[in-house]
Amino acid sequence: MRDSIQEAQKTRAALREKLEHVKDIALSRPTQAMRMLEEVFETLNKRADENWLDLQAEAHRCLSLAQTSLARYDEAIESSRKALIGFRQLGDKKMIASVLNNLGRIEYFRANYHKALEFYQDCLALRRELGDKQGLAGTLNNIGLIYYSIENHADALRFYEESLAIKRELGDKKGIAATLNNLGLIHVLLGDYAKAIERYKESLSLRDPSIETREISNIQINIGEVYLSLGERRAALDLFQESLKMSQAVGDRRQEAIALRALGTAYQELNELDEAMRCYQDALALFEEIGLQNSVATAFGNIASIYEAKGDYDLAYQFYQDCLRRLRELGDQPTIVRTLVLIGKLLVAKGDYDLAETYLDEALQTAEARGMKRQRYEALEQLANLYARRQRFELAYETYQRYHRAKEEVFNEEQGRKLAMQQALFENEQARKEAERHKRQSQELAAALAETQRLKRIAEEANAFKTELLGIAAHDLKNPLQAVMGFAQIIKERQEGLPADIVKAAEFIERSAKRMHALIEDLLNSVKLETSAMTLEKSRASLPELLRAVVEHNRPNADKKSQTIELLLEENCFAEIDSDRMREVFDNLVSNAIKYSPRGKRIVVSLRRLASDGQPTQSDKPTDAGWLRVAVQDEGQGLTEQDKTKLFGKFQRLSARPTGGESSTGLGLSIVKQLVELHGGRVWAESEGAGKGATFFVELPACH
Repeated sequence: MRDSIQEAQKTRAALREKLEHVKDIALSRPTQAMRMLEEVFETLNKRADENWLDLQAEAHRCLSLAQTSLARYDEAIESSRKALIGFRQLGDKKMIASVLNNLGRIEYFRANYHKALEFYQDCLALRRELGDKQGLAGTLNNIGLIYYSIENHADALRFYEESLAIKRELGDKKGIAATLNNLGLIHVLLGDYAKAIERYKESLSLRDPSIETREISNIQINIGEVYLSLGERRAALDLFQESLKMSQAVGDRRQEAIALRALGTAYQELNELDEAMRCYQDALALFEEIGLQNSVATAFGNIASIYEAKGDYDLAYQFYQDCLRRLRELGDQPTIVRTLVLIGKLLVAKGDYDLAETYLDEALQTAEARGMKRQRYEALEQLANLYARRQRFELAYETYQRYHRAKEEVFNEEQGRKLAMQQALFENEQARKEAERHKRQSQELAAALAETQRLKRIAEEANAFKTELLGIAAHDLKNPLQAVMGFAQIIKERQEGLPADIVKAAEFIERSAKRMHALIEDLLNSVKLETSAMTLEKSRASLPELLRAVVEHNRPNADKKSQTIELLLEENCFAEIDSDRMREVFDNLVSNAIKYSPRGKRIVVSLRRLASDGQPTQSDKPTDAGWLRVAVQDEGQGLTEQDKTKLFGKFQRLSARPTGGESSTGLGLSIVKQLVELHGGRVWAESEGAGKGATFFVELPACH
């Protein structure tokens, strides 16, 4: 009898040790975990006569974790149910909370957000009752993720911040990393891309590459999506490819599919459509294999968009139909409406106006019935385009007005949410700083330093907030301008029978809208530079070739004013630059010289090599790379002393005025200065005074 008890105790201890190991690897190595669990269940079944309910419940809980990681969600729910029954019989509230938490994760992965929220809230109540800070922080983070998914961003932020505070108190690196990643998503919504990347990179630094490949892969995809938003497509592509390799190396099929879909998006933005199609098709196969139906529907839509871009409207229509059918089965109404709009837009391009109107009408009616404001204005925009195509201009005009009113309402609501989130972030930061200040209150010098830092950061936040609002306003002015230019072009194209003054007015409207569009582009570039959101893609480039291209681009405008442009360029001058950005710099300087010079004048664009001490060199192949100096000299109106003090500031108006009625945004030279300094160079201007012309200089580090 005694031997039998000792044997049972040894068996229990061995099973307990094995389950501890399984728990540790269930999410990172689920296949290995399930093989070990087969042995555990085999042992438990042999000893079914003994009361080992705790081990049985724990084994089912570990099994549900591994099944969740493998996206076998129905099986995971059944295993969780068995675990829940066992832990409830045992009255083990801590383990009940753990199972409820995993049930919430399963429903989140299946996009059943409200059901997931119910599980998480039940889990949260138990963990608050138990005072389980570690578990509490994790559940708060998960609830924040649910609120983020249903676009309740203010509540998401509140739960994330509470979770982060507890995790920092506990020193939980893994938990801190998870919440930082989620806060990065909030900053993306605010358009604060620099802060978002900062959060993501801090999260990445806390991850363990040996066991957290899924989490690292996910963060890399998030950073890549920010790069896509900034137009840095190649940088995004590299991150997505790295994420894919990591997922494939550990056999994480779900994350592999997500990485493939992200890669497809990057290739599509690069217009590499065949590569994009391959990625989307591979992602679709994986999503179907693991049973992620929402993602299957999305993949059908992705493939349809590629066929549409290739001009194969019939195949695009077929895949959109597959997407729509899956969405109707899932009942995902917002995405159904968006897909109806995409199909309507496709059919308009195909010329099937009657069928297009059917889809767009359904989209509009559904959106209005369900209060989907964003989807409503998307449907109205496409209906307006359809009516214009059908030459029903009065109805097109009326629908465009409805579209702009609807979009403005959504914009105002979004700005309200963004401002609320900004205020919440600000208040959280203020509360944290205030707590730190009180801690150091006994030391007067330290308290004074803290106050100085606090005021400095408030000023920086206020300036960043101003820049953010400027960027938002500039971005959202672009779409209405496109409509203005579009209607002006329609009037010009159909000018037969119209009074001459109407046609002339349309031309004036189009010119004015284009000038506004140029201003908006300058504003957006300025915001990118100010928020450090602009990154350079440098390569070795020939400055003589770049300058020749810039001059040839501007020569027609010089010819209109009977001006001559001379080039005095040293050859074999190379620099490590972002050619597109430096083209903007030189184009701005040359176009300014034309703009501010009278008719018949001469403009000289020169390039020479300087040694490292700043002196000219005569050698074609200097031993020291040194510097390259570009000069743009004009015979225009020159610069006063007051002009020189504000030359490179934003929105500055100088004494000189364009000589041919050209427009000026007041941002060009500010952008020039920032771009040159980003390249490690400098820019300045020299002039002997008003009426004596001016020369603008750019110096850049040379390379061999």
